[in-house]
Amino acid sequence: MGTGLSPNTALSLGLKVDVDALSPTTINQLKNNQVNLNDPGVTLLLLKQNAVIGLTGFFNSNGSLRSVGISCSLCHSTVDNSLTFGIGHRLDGWANRDLNVGAIAALSPNLQPVADLLGTDVQTVRTVLHSWGPGKFDAELLLDGKAFNPQQVTDGVVTGTNVSGATLLPNAFGLAGYNQHTWTGAWGTVTYWNAFVANIDMHGVGTFFDPRLNDATKFPIAARAGFGNIRTDPDSDRITSKLGALQFYQLAIPAPKATPGVDFNSDAASRGDTLFGHRARCVTCHVEPLWTEPGWNSSA
Repeated sequence: MGTGLSPNTALSLGLKVDVDALSPTTINQLKNNQVNLNDPGVTLLLLKQNAVIGLTGFFNSNGSLRSVGISCSLCHSTVDNSLTFGIGHRLDGWANRDLNVGAIAALSPNLQPVADLLGTDVQTVRTVLHSWGPGKFDAELLLDGKAFNPQQVTDGVVTGTNVSGATLLPNAFGLAGYNQHTWTGAWGTVTYWNAFVANIDMHGVGTFFDPRLNDATKFPIAARAGFGNIRTDPDSDRITSKLGALQFYQLAIPAPKATPGVDFNSDAASRGDTLFGHRARCVTCHVEPLWTEPGWNSSA
């Protein structure tokens, strides 16, 4: 629809390209500035090479694009920028903090279904989507319809008002040993969250059950839309059978080691380590190597 999306626009929105999926010809052309990154046709070429991380293009017999599917790696994988910014070797499990999910969604030529779901107009939806910013996503917007928090409180002090409800995209590595994998600790396990996102946010064909979302006072949008009890023909369910293997893969991704002086301040870390292990006694509960308590470690 429309003029299409150019590679430059896609890269500016945080989409990543896997250099290992590109043909040698394409790599050489990129190195020699022989690729027109303002041409939407190049985007189709990248999709045909399965090089855009998290996106799968489905093409008609004449080569035209029929539809696009998205996967978890869209938000939870990035690249090392080895060729240029946004193009490099995959780093699976790393949150894509460059990805502007809201801005990408706002590019949709038809946001009326979202506006109808939220009971508002398209311009308001676009305003909300643009408020998220890079590396953030508001998973509760389609549940409670609340785009902004009335106030932000830090250490008991109000530090801001009308703060976007979007939160940072989490990494998908280092999950082994943790019972709850969502920010509040109250939503559920990794398989719960995968099913939640796949069925509700990505609108896949599957089955999902959570009676908490039937609370019309707390989650009016979800209750009205029936998000708490999504049912499909078991033979057509394309999500449930994948959840086990997906969880196994996620739990197997090791957490990378941070680089002193780059990822953190070594002196400050040393002082924090002394406080953590002795005076504050944090290590009493946050035990090595999980840095949490084996068992029911819900922060709720």
